[in-house]
Amino acid sequence: MEFIVGYPKGSPLVSDYLANKDQVADFFGRSFLSVGDFQSKAMEVDGRFGRAERELAAQAVLVPPGADEARLEAFVEKGGYMVTTGQQPGLLGGPLYNIYKAFTAARLAAVLEERLEKPVIPLFWVSSEDHDWDEAGHTEIIGVDNKIHRIELENVYSETDPPIHRIQIGSAAQDQIDEFVQLLPDTEFSSKVYQVNSRILWPEKTLADGFHLLLQELLGRFGIFFTDAAHPRVKAHSGRMLLEELARSEELEAILKRTGEGLSSAGYELQVPLLEGGVNLFLEGSAGRERLYREGDGFRLRTSGEHVTLRDVKERQAEDPLILSPNVYSPCSRERCFSDAVVRRGPR
Repeated sequence: MEFIVGYPKGSPLVSDYLANKDQVADFFGRSFLSVGDFQSKAMEVDGRFGRAERELAAQAVLVPPGADEARLEAFVEKGGYMVTTGQQPGLLGGPLYNIYKAFTAARLAAVLEERLEKPVIPLFWVSSEDHDWDEAGHTEIIGVDNKIHRIELENVYSETDPPIHRIQIGSAAQDQIDEFVQLLPDTEFSSKVYQVNSRILWPEKTLADGFHLLLQELLGRFGIFFTDAAHPRVKAHSGRMLLEELARSEELEAILKRTGEGLSSAGYELQVPLLEGGVNLFLEGSAGRERLYREGDGFRLRTSGEHVTLRDVKERQAEDPLILSPNVYSPCSRERCFSDAVVRRGPR
């Protein structure tokens, strides 16, 4: 059997990274093509993660049906590592690349376990703190008529943007399940598909709940474990780091700006624009999950315009750790919580 594998194409920065060109080394530090770089990363993780830290990490991991819990125990006992990937929740599992990302993490974990001679666990991080319902609340499939059909859940919070983990699916979910099943060909798998999707889309569940249940049902047998951005243990591990980001936001913005200037000088375009005064954090306010911006002696919530101080944010976070969440800072949250040997990223 022959496998034909192609690298993804994208910006010059992505292409040069995949080609392992010297000019991008300063920005990425390590190469995915180098076993030595993975070993170096493992040594770095060992300097930060002992048994106690791995025990805490294991408490934030969800063991899906079909997965071997003994693997998680070995991760703690033998000083193992994790390969993390993930995605925001999506209706009926979201885009197909969610599955590809999970399988890529599982395959890489198996290779690294052999090379590092320690347990390496693939971990799927569900970004349920995301608030982009336009992306999360629909899916598209090819029906028996060979046409693309869009299946969509109504957003009951059309005036605000709360995190997805706060939004219940509602009673209309059954209509979406029926439409989904009717679009599929009648095969020996049809009954199972209907049963699984009926179980994940209960009205009182959130879209994040359903996403977890479906992917765990599909991927648990392949040894893929799960966690969630809103998991209590994750929030407990990362809460202090988020407050530090807020307190040092001006300093950290300057670092990002210098890095961006370095990329531009090297001939690369910025993949994400740097907004003046923008903090890489969201705070839940009257308009939902809102981006924070520095303003005077405190911060402004982007949509509602509410002004808050650092003390205000600390007090609110103490009452509800879920209200403060990272933006593109989420890989740092994962690294703080889990002993990542690598983060497998992809489309967002």
